[in-house]
Amino acid sequence: FITGLSLALVSEFELSFGIFLIPLYIGAIFLFPSLRKILLHKRGFLFLFGVVVGFLPRILFELKNAFMQSKVLLSFFLHPNLLNSPTSYSSRVNERWILFKTYYFEMFANRYFAHIFLVSIIVITFITVISVIQKKSKNQSIFFFYSYLLGGLFFLSTLYKDFFWKNYYEGIHYIFIFIFISLMGQIVHKRYIVVKRAILFSLILGFVILNIVNVRGSLTNKVPFDGLQVNEAVVNYILRNQDLDKKYCVRIYTPSVIPHTYNYLFLIHKMKPSNEWAQDTCWFIVEPDNYKKRRDEWERINEPKDPHTVVVKIIKDIEIRYYKVLPK
Repeated sequence: FITGLSLALVSEFELSFGIFLIPLYIGAIFLFPSLRKILLHKRGFLFLFGVVVGFLPRILFELKNAFMQSKVLLSFFLHPNLLNSPTSYSSRVNERWILFKTYYFEMFANRYFAHIFLVSIIVITFITVISVIQKKSKNQSIFFFYSYLLGGLFFLSTLYKDFFWKNYYEGIHYIFIFIFISLMGQIVHKRYIVVKRAILFSLILGFVILNIVNVRGSLTNKVPFDGLQVNEAVVNYILRNQDLDKKYCVRIYTPSVIPHTYNYLFLIHKMKPSNEWAQDTCWFIVEPDNYKKRRDEWERINEPKDPHTVVVKIIKDIEIRYYKVLPK
């Protein structure tokens, strides 16, 4: 039940992750005998019941709204509308490889320790595979299961021809962690015990040394001006230069399309901007986007066609533009 519920909830929290993960999980049922024995013979009903419970809110919504989201999802597969020109398969493989490396290194505060850990994991993986081949170890299904999921997610992501956003695999770090845990468990086995203990000692020593260095460095480093701080600075700039008693316009471009962060900051500062031009003026908040064509299209639609002036203020990499249409 918990397995089915978890699988459904992962899909609900990040639908794109679920779209890739569910078919892999179904495939795993047929690839791993122990999983097949549990889900198809012993607890299959509980697994399906957990899936249904997890998807129940969506199922009820779909029934009420004539399967609106299902139709959109189906049309996405049958008639895909790519926002960007499809790239070659080799380019996509390279892009996903860089993305998965990013996922891995995000789990570590220090890049050097990440490399040390990676080398150790490779050595332990090699020992584990050799042990399985030599039939010295039989209980490696967990390691191979999560490795299968990770490899499958990588492969399926390369089939997606459009830009693959990083948040599509939100939470994939836990698969890395489960692989690490299953491999670390091999250290207690007697096979190659000297090598494994040496690896464990090196990891612990490296972790301690690097964290001491990190703590000393963090005491002298300034907090980077990034993220929400930049967004708040942008809103504060408009706040200082706009009379809030009058109607005013703010239009926002963010790569994520929906400007939740700015709406939240407007609410905090009790600002009520309109999306419609006011007194022939409007503030534009324009964030950077790797896909220039998409931003250019937004600007083409939103920028005034009549003669106008524009004052530009840049805070880090975000442009604040104040447009004023000139009298005719």
